[in-house]
Amino acid sequence: MGKRIYLLVEKRQTHKKIQAFTKNEPTMFDTIGIETSEKCNRKCGFCPNSVYAQGQEEMPKALFERILIQLEKLKFNGTVVLYQYNEPLLDPRLEGFIAQTRGAIPNATIMFSSNGDYLNYERWINLRKSGLDFSVISQYDGKINNNIAEILKKLDEKEPLMVSIRSEKDLKSTRAGTINFSEIPLTPINEPCLRPFSQLVIRYTGKVIICCEDYLNQVIIGDTKIQTIESIWNSDQINKIRYELLQGKRRGICTKCNTTFKQSVDGCEWIATPRRHIYEKGKQSGGGL
Repeated sequence: MGKRIYLLVEKRQTHKKIQAFTKNEPTMFDTIGIETSEKCNRKCGFCPNSVYAQGQEEMPKALFERILIQLEKLKFNGTVVLYQYNEPLLDPRLEGFIAQTRGAIPNATIMFSSNGDYLNYERWINLRKSGLDFSVISQYDGKINNNIAEILKKLDEKEPLMVSIRSEKDLKSTRAGTINFSEIPLTPINEPCLRPFSQLVIRYTGKVIICCEDYLNQVIIGDTKIQTIESIWNSDQINKIRYELLQGKRRGICTKCNTTFKQSVDGCEWIATPRRHIYEKGKQSGGGL
């Protein structure tokens, strides 16, 4: 790892994880992404779903529970992200999955990101009662849509609902070469990437992919239907990828990724930030825009 990269991370949590890996010490993912279905109601231009249409398949409940049992045994207290390329609010099982997750790993942060199209005040309260800690609602129509504005009017400002207006022109990730083709690097970005050191991403099929950018499942590092998440995380396959990335050697789909090392560090550390917000009845109202 070059001096410039070292200086970028030496005072951050990231440095401890990289140090542990280089010393062959055991590590644990900070974030686990569990995609409970592939359903999405939008085809945003910055998302591969606009090119490769997604279906309606769901992760089997039994598989979700198999993953939870393992997280409970690991006493996982990081961040559980209940989405990937899907719209999580389209899954009617979401509240139940959140409640199960809270029961199994009570100290973990549970969150998801959504376009907010299927969210209203009553469902937000139910999500919070189920054990949801935090949610990001991204508004892609250039404004805060009416249903979200109504929710914000009723919520206290301290409620853990983050709303952002995002423009397609500001979202330039190539998703490992599947979208934003003009942004694909002409030559690989010869920098490390933190994502395989920090996140474990499970698609609705149970397959574990190299990172959140791998929409087409081109680099599968394991299958939670037949392997434990701990064995996948510590496999020779992913450790080889980590070692190469640490040297700034991007291969395969990583050559088409435009995420810099700094962006990977910032993104991983932001989503891994503990955000436990225990629901307290009667403290959700009274806010405004």
